[in-house]
Amino acid sequence: MNASTAPQGAHPSPGLRNFLLIWFGQLISGVGSRLTTFALGLWVYQTTGSTTRFALVFVAMAIPAFLLLPFAGALVDRWDRRRTMIVCE
Repeated sequence: MNASTAPQGAHPSPGLRNFLLIWFGQLISGVGSRLTTFALGLWVYQTTGSTTRFALVFVAMAIPAFLLLPFAGALVDRWDRRRTMIVCE
């Protein structure tokens, strides 16, 4: 057996385990946020019957992300990743 092959049944490294744990948590959080936006839009439509207000809910949720993400991405690349993750949580 060489150094590049792991024995069968070996567990992933702690670093990979931590990454997958954080990744899965963020996946659940993102799905929950999108479902909340959809439910809020659906509630607005059922309450008012207005498709315009229904669409405005989605626009109001999307505009901040479209405006801030390009700048946030450039800034986060320069900052300490660990502190950034702690602050964002």
